[in-house]
This record gives sequence, structure tokens and C-alpha cells, in this order.
Amino acid sequence: MPSVAVGEINYNPHLADLLRERMPGWEALPQSRRITGRDGDKVPDVMISAPDGADVVLEAKMEKTGAAAALDKQTQAHIENGSPVAVAVIYPACLSKSAPSLREELEGERKLRFAAWTEGGNGPERFPEKGYLTGGLDRLADFVEAAARSKQKAARLTEMFSESVSAAADILDRRFPPMAEVVKQRPGRQTDEMMSALILNALIFHYQVAANYPEIDPPLLCSAGIGRKQAVLRQWDAILEINYWPIFKIASQILKAIGDEKTANQFLGRLMETASRMADEDAHTVQNLAGHVFGALLADRKFLASFYTLPAPAALLAEMAVSRLSVDWGDAEAVGNLKVADFACGSGALLTAVYRRIRSRVRRRGINDSGIHRKMLEHAFVGCDVMPAAVHITAATLSSAHPRIDYTGTETHVMPIGPYKVADRDDVRAGSLELLGAEDTGTLFGDGSEMVTAAGSEGSGITVKTGSCDIVIMNPPYTTPTNHTRKDRQQASHPQFAAFGMDKKMQKKIDAKVRRMTRKLKKSAADGNAGIATNFFDLAHLKLKAGGGGCWRSYCPPPRFPVPRGERCATSWPPNTKM
Repeated sequence: MPSVAVGEINYNPHLADLLRERMPGWEALPQSRRITGRDGDKVPDVMISAPDGADVVLEAKMEKTGAAAALDKQTQAHIENGSPVAVAVIYPACLSKSAPSLREELEGERKLRFAAWTEGGNGPERFPEKGYLTGGLDRLADFVEAAARSKQKAARLTEMFSESVSAAADILDRRFPPMAEVVKQRPGRQTDEMMSALILNALIFHYQVAANYPEIDPPLLCSAGIGRKQAVLRQWDAILEINYWPIFKIASQILKAIGDEKTANQFLGRLMETASRMADEDAHTVQNLAGHVFGALLADRKFLASFYTLPAPAALLAEMAVSRLSVDWGDAEAVGNLKVADFACGSGALLTAVYRRIRSRVRRRGINDSGIHRKMLEHAFVGCDVMPAAVHITAATLSSAHPRIDYTGTETHVMPIGPYKVADRDDVRAGSLELLGAEDTGTLFGDGSEMVTAAGSEGSGITVKTGSCDIVIMNPPYTTPTNHTRKDRQQASHPQFAAFGMDKKMQKKIDAKVRRMTRKLKKSAADGNAGIATNFFDLAHLKLKAGGGGCWRSYCPPPRFPVPRGERCATSWPPNTKM
């Protein structure tokens, strides 16, 4: 029986169905409605709608001479006519012949080619600039979801966020040193901007919480000039009664530290104006803005050696780690039982990237990732840092994946470093490295006056059992005791512990404690000359379970990573260290 030619019009309905199955919460319909633009009405092959209402136009053609050029022209025209995103898909020539099931043929095809056109500052922009990406339906679904995040929108929101933070910092004008004490920074313009970013972030998240809880008034109802500060604080106290402790506790402490009511009300008014404009935007994009600016606003970077991970390398490291996990992504319960830790989480870029890769895999199995969100935040992600502001941003960014879903607590913790009183005895704490010597330890919040979890205080802390983590992913501090070229470092006997104004005596005590804990380990890669990062290497090795996702960090020396499946991370650093 002679074969019958099959065209893209035969495959497009199946493409829409298969994408919809892989993108829960999104809609994908073939030739469903016209788009009216400058050149009249157009009916795209597939119209894809994101949950937030954003549209992605998809045009497809069968592979043949001239198809690519015609498809580029067609998709670019959609951008010129006002569509924010247009995706071009080329079906391989092998699909042009009839088959018993076109759906099965398309579902098994791994050589689809695709590219995207988006609105740019100087007209339509193509990604990739030349040629096409290649892959199956799962990769195409990833591509469509990524393309739907408008670069133009992100740039616009970033500018709005930055301008508001700068204007709010002008109002503070370095006049309130107690605010700097809350975030463990030195008073100054840089710190004023950091605190402004944290308050703006909290106000934006306040809108998201208010949408979920009728008893919470949105910031708009707290906007009266007189008493604005107290009205906001009352609402944040009410939110803390529910949850979201890492986000709103530090924000409350910062706001309370503004001693002049008139200044506080003016400061809040400027930030509220921006928060109300940004509240209806894509939550994930908005919450990531504070993370992007956080590293630049950190005054103690020279001692913390904190150079925060950018989105692109974070995405690469996350994919490398998640791809090694042996878990059934179609089993929501199994996915919810994963444990991912970052013991130097900073602004949460790595944890957020891991969550994105996990959510993508779950979605490709047809499971709406909103169903696992609460368990992932309450159980799966462990984020620790000595910076209260960092923990605030990490919690907010993880939450923003599904901001309208509440939770009772998170495993994001501020880790105490420096002097610490236990009962009537003076002691010292070494941040996350305390977990080298114990499976649980007390945690702090804000000014260090209390131990807290995400939902309350009452003598709580963090527990991370030995061999319990499926993934440990970090970009830890790189300060070493041998780098004394800078004058400020010459004043520190142990620069790796010199942040937050620690004197030489306290630096020495913390260093001695870490050395004591390290000596008790059965195996250690720690090297005093190599710096504090090697201690975090020990911590990762200790907490990672057999067959875990690996300790992906830029200083892990190739070619001994990745660790073979079923083995514990045993890479030595420096290379001649015996394990």
C-alpha cells in the first residue's frame, strides 16, 4: 500500500495535546483563535497560554527546502504584530509519511527542532541567533516555559525595583545605625539599599499572602501616612502568626529600627507605591530581583568571600546534580521526600535552580507541581547562612514558585557565628560548620536573640542527619588564612571568621572549634591553607547519602566528579589529601 504524505496540519493537534499533558496548568490549543495585529488577523498553529495569562504563539512546518526561512519570517511577524513570544517548530522529514498513530510517532520523535522570537529593545530577537535547538517533547516544553518569561518584562521590573530601592535609601540617608545591626552590616549607603530591598521584597510578598488569607489586609490598606509604620507592623505580626517567619521577622526588625516615625512612613510610602505596581506581575520574576541585587549590596564580602552564584551557572550546576537522582518523577510522594541542602545558601540561587529542575521533571510526567510545593518547602530544601538577609531572600524566592500556597514552616535558617550563650555558659558558634560536630544545632534570627524556625521561636533549631541529603549543592565562602595582601585582612588573624566585626580573640576561638570538630571526623579534606571552603567540603561529604546527587561546587577538581552512582562523595581537596 503506497504511503500517504502527512503535513504539519495533521500533527499540530497532537502537538498541542502532548504539550498540554507536559505543562500542567497551561493551555495549548491548535488553531483556536485569531490574533489581530497590524497586518490583520492571524491564526497560529498552536496557541499556548500560561497560568498568568501570558500567550506563546507556536508555528510549525514540516522539514523541506525553504521551510526554515519561511517559518522564521512567520514567527517574527507575530512579534512585529504585538505577540510577546513566538516559537518555531520544525518536524523532521521522517514524520511526513503516514503511520498507524501520528500521536505515537510524534511522542517518540527526539529530533524536533525549535527556536523562539521575543520582543527586544531594538525589535524582535531570536534565540538561538542562528540554527535551532534539537530535542523531544520534554525539551520543547522546557523551552516554551522558559521562552514565556519575557526578558523585556524582567528588565522593566528590575529597573522599577532598583529605582525604588535607591529612592528609599535616599530617605534613610544613613541615619539609623540600629537598622544596620539587624542585617549585621556596617551603616552606610550600601546597607540602606540592602534594607530597602528587603522591605520592598516583604511588601510584595505581603500582597501574595493577603490574597491567600482574607484576614490579612494588603499593604494598600496600610497606606495612610500617619501610623503607616504601625499598621504595617500589625499586619506582619499577623502574618507571623501564620508562617513565613524568615521573610517577615527580619523585615519587622528592620522597620522597627527606624526611630523617626515620619521618616519611616515616608520610607514605606515610597516602597508601597512600587510594591502595588509589581504585585500583579509574575511572582517568580519579582522575587528573584532581590536575590540578584543582594550580592552587590553586601558590605562584608571581603571577609565572607561571598560572590553570589549567577542564574546561568546555577542552572547548569542544578541540572548536573538533579540528573543524577534515581527517583520516579511521576511519584509525587517520592519527590516530596527528597532532601536538598545548601549550607551557604546566600540568596538561594542554587536551591532555586534545583527546585526549578525538579519541578520541570515532575511537570513532564503530567503532575502539577503545585501539589508538591508545600512539602518541598517544609521538608525538602535546607538553606543555611550566617546572613539574616540571605535567609530572607532564599525563603521568599523558594516560596515564589507558588506564592498562593501556604506552608507551616521552612528549613531555612540563620546560623549563629561568634559568641553564643548556652544556659549560663559562654560559648562560640561556627555558622553551618556546627553541623560537622552534631546532627542538630540551635539557629538564630535577626539580632541573634532567639532560636527560631520558619513558624516560631520556642527553642527550636536545625537537624540534618548524617547521610540524609540527596543533593548537597553549594558555593561556599573562599576566604583563606594566607591572603593578607589587603590592609583590612592584615587586621585579622583568621580572616575566614573575621566578618561582623569579630576580634582576633573570637576569630581564634571559632577556628579552634572547627579544628576540634574536624579532627573527630573519620575522613577529612580540610586544609587550613586552602581555606574555609574545604571545611564545607567535609560538611557536604558528611551529610550526603550514598548515591546522592553530588557536591557540585566550582572548586571540586575534575575529573573525579561526578561521583559514580551508589558511591559517597569522596573527592579529596587539595588533590593530595587522603580520604
